[in-house]
Amino acid sequence: MRILEVIDSATVGGAEENTALLAAALARRGHVVALASPEGPYTDRFDALRAHGVTTLRLPLRGPLRAARAELLAFARQWQPDLVHSHMLRADVAVAMLGARTPFRRASSVHNIFRLEVPSRPRRALYRLLAAWAYRRFDAVLPVSAFVGEYLRSYLHVPAGRIAVVPNGIDADGFRTRAAGGPTSSVPPTPPGGRVLLSVGRLDHNKGQELVIEAAAHLRRPDLRVWLAGTGPRDVRLRALARERGIACELLGRRDDVPALMARADVVVQPSRWEALPNTVLEALALGRPVVATATGGTPEAVEHGRTGWLVPVDDVVALARAVAQALDDPALARALGEAGRRRVDERFTIARAAELLLSHPGLQPPQRGP
Repeated sequence: MRILEVIDSATVGGAEENTALLAAALARRGHVVALASPEGPYTDRFDALRAHGVTTLRLPLRGPLRAARAELLAFARQWQPDLVHSHMLRADVAVAMLGARTPFRRASSVHNIFRLEVPSRPRRALYRLLAAWAYRRFDAVLPVSAFVGEYLRSYLHVPAGRIAVVPNGIDADGFRTRAAGGPTSSVPPTPPGGRVLLSVGRLDHNKGQELVIEAAAHLRRPDLRVWLAGTGPRDVRLRALARERGIACELLGRRDDVPALMARADVVVQPSRWEALPNTVLEALALGRPVVATATGGTPEAVEHGRTGWLVPVDDVVALARAVAQALDDPALARALGEAGRRRVDERFTIARAAELLLSHPGLQPPQRGP
């Protein structure tokens, strides 16, 4: 098929990485793939897909929707895709605006839940109207987790028959290869016997990195080191909190060697207040690392408490500290859960499986072309 991937963001995030991996996976399967995105920090990552045979182009998907729709329609008429697959709400609306008579199938992968993300009630109401209008015009609506699927049914009233879960997928083998290569830049030294708690993600309220610092303080273990990889508006606050609690905490900034950091960590901690399905958790599981995460959103679909990792309630520092202590102090259990997590990713959360689920959806088979 000729497949056009459309995403309205080129920042550094899970949806952007998942879109890039999917485009490459589809091209490897022999499909002709193009990816349209706006300009942004992730543009270089998208453009690197050209080495896999993916056509990449810049469209004004962050500007007025009419302009985005006009340029998208012009490209679609020229390129003639069989399937247009969008990611994120503005891209979804722009694709829905192309009109019902355009001769291609439409699919949307839903990576987030604006009902939880957007604090403004009027804006949430507007987004709800836009999303409900757009998804009625798609042949398939593909949530990245069953949690997001339930939101689509109950909150946006998308017909159940149009919904099919296509989980986030990662390049597990590639991630392991990068982990084995070691860090590409310096990492903080740890003393003999030092143990590292690693949390990866944007430094903001939702990701909850302050809970890792509080849990380390609760444990009162001088061997603990906290590494926070990512950037965001809470960096100064997190540094101050670590000093106040007397915790050895390193803010590593944006890193391109996260696989190697995970391989160096004793426990990967994901203390988010909500998640659709976090790539960071899938990546840590793929490496067989002990994972402690909050039981929110789609995370329990990957981390099953006591089987592939530890789940704790949101904002419960004591429970978080207790789970971290068990992961550190019971290495046999940590290894067993890590291996089970690795198998779970290989069975359910690879990018190859995501591509297969997308292509096999009955509503997305290509229309017959005319002579």
